[in-house]
Amino acid sequence: MTVLIATYQVEHTPNGATTEFAFTFPVPDSDELDVSMVDSGGTLITAYTVGDDYTLDNNYPTAGGTVTFLVAPTLATAGDKVRITRTVDMTQLLDLPNQSGFYPEEVMRALDRIVIMIQQLDVRITALEA
Repeated sequence: MTVLIATYQVEHTPNGATTEFAFTFPVPDSDELDVSMVDSGGTLITAYTVGDDYTLDNNYPTAGGTVTFLVAPTLATAGDKVRITRTVDMTQLLDLPNQSGFYPEEVMRALDRIVIMIQQLDVRITALEA
């Protein structure tokens, strides 16, 4: 797969009835997705946990997926949002031992992670410049 979009986060307005919230960006590993409730200023209200609060349908290597809450989230105050954010650890997980087989899918996955890491750093740098 290739990483064709720089989107790393999406926000949805909860209504107390909707339990499924979609995201359109690639997430290499399911544990690299943060789901939370934030207020209108972006301040964290609640951090949700996969398994306890929601289930995850991750479509990787294609982009996107769905977060399904076990109980529909509700607004505490006007402007609250469910925020779904990809947060990839800044680690290199691919090991290519000398004289071993070459696995293109594993190399592509490692390159995807590098691009995603660069996107994350770009967001942080842009925030510092603002």
